[in-house]
Amino acid sequence: MKHTPIYENCRLDLEAVRSLEEKYGIADDDLRRAAATLDEFHVVTPVVGKFSAGKSSLLNALLGKSRLGKDYLHTQITPETAVPTEIRYGSEERIILHRKDGTQEEITLEAFTAEEYRSESLHSIELSLPSDALRDIAAVKIVDMPGFDSGIEMHNRAIDDYLPKSHAYIITFEASEPLIADSIVRFLQELKLHEMPVRLVLTKADKVTAEQLAAAKAQIRKRRSEVPRHSGRRPRHDDSERQERRRHGTPGDPARDRIRERDDLRAHDAHAHQEGSRTHRSVPRRLHQESRPRSRRACRRRRSLPPPA
Repeated sequence: MKHTPIYENCRLDLEAVRSLEEKYGIADDDLRRAAATLDEFHVVTPVVGKFSAGKSSLLNALLGKSRLGKDYLHTQITPETAVPTEIRYGSEERIILHRKDGTQEEITLEAFTAEEYRSESLHSIELSLPSDALRDIAAVKIVDMPGFDSGIEMHNRAIDDYLPKSHAYIITFEASEPLIADSIVRFLQELKLHEMPVRLVLTKADKVTAEQLAAAKAQIRKRRSEVPRHSGRRPRHDDSERQERRRHGTPGDPARDRIRERDDLRAHDAHAHQEGSRTHRSVPRRLHQESRPRSRRACRRRRSLPPPA
């Protein structure tokens, strides 16, 4: 697998620290987990767009034909059968179904191409393919996402759930209909808020003339330049529900766990401060008066009194 200079520098730094650990007998599990995460790291890049915008056809053109002579991804699908499909390079062909109950199932290519899987039971599908095109971008994991405005809430949730673990986005538009819907505008605003790299791609360019394609490019560039940089979020779900999913993130993600622990500590401190303020307000006025410093005359009078019997 080819790696960037940044990856190589991080790997060398981790190896240097681990050599110091071995030298001085220091064990650090966090460092070992970081090294393992670095080896498995991929640049997660979802491909999104409205339903039937040509996302799967675009990826099929990148992947080429399978050993069965067919496309890897289904193109004639319904919104009910659209499932996030993660595609990355692998030395051997592997297809794994990730179900919503947490179980996994590895299937053959024949079974995958013969059946359409429904989004009600599946969380995602993982494809590891020995493709030449994927070998050149081995550190990238492409995700074929369900379409915008499909009318199915699970698709909106899937798009939202990938945002915390994504590193870049590709948004597709049909060259014959280069319109940026309001839902995509709000999504672009949220991506700008997170400073997420975004590339816009026109699909089905072979179905329009050169003049129409040039006009579509100009329209997309103009519409994108009008998107505010730091305003708005997609109101697809209740804010509390979105924040809860962002807070918890992907199960087992150390970064999400640290954020959750930080938020729990902040909530505990705020609750303790609130309880302390309530206790302070509930103290009777008489006790506050008794706790005040006495005057000099009162102190002298108290010292002159005989001791109690």
